[in-house]
Amino acid sequence: MTTELYNLPWIWYHCKVSDDDVDVRIAYPSVIENHELNSAKTYYEVLKLIAPDAPSPDNYAKYESYQKIYESEICLANGKKVTAMVSELKNKSKVYIMFKYEDALVCTYADKSVLTETFWSRFTLANY
Repeated sequence: MTTELYNLPWIWYHCKVSDDDVDVRIAYPSVIENHELNSAKTYYEVLKLIAPDAPSPDNYAKYESYQKIYESEICLANGKKVTAMVSELKNKSKVYIMFKYEDALVCTYADKSVLTETFWSRFTLANY
């Protein structure tokens, strides 16, 4: 586990989709004992509590490395729809996509061409 992103403990998965690398980071904000944080329903609510100045759809223009940041609805493998934040970087084809899924904050990083509807329709977080 690492804590370099928003000072949360993250579990990292490094995956391959065909020949492309996909990083998936998962954090459980509930480890921070904060009632507001535990009741947050979206990635946006979590971000505003843990990192109010973090790049977001509202303020990305003041950050040099972002082309744009916007919201998009994603449908996951179980048919669950989530609102995600898509962060497109300048001069790179890779994007960050962040969303809240049940109790987890999920952040993926990969080439934009990999994170398609087909990819998301197979994406799930399973409990073992």
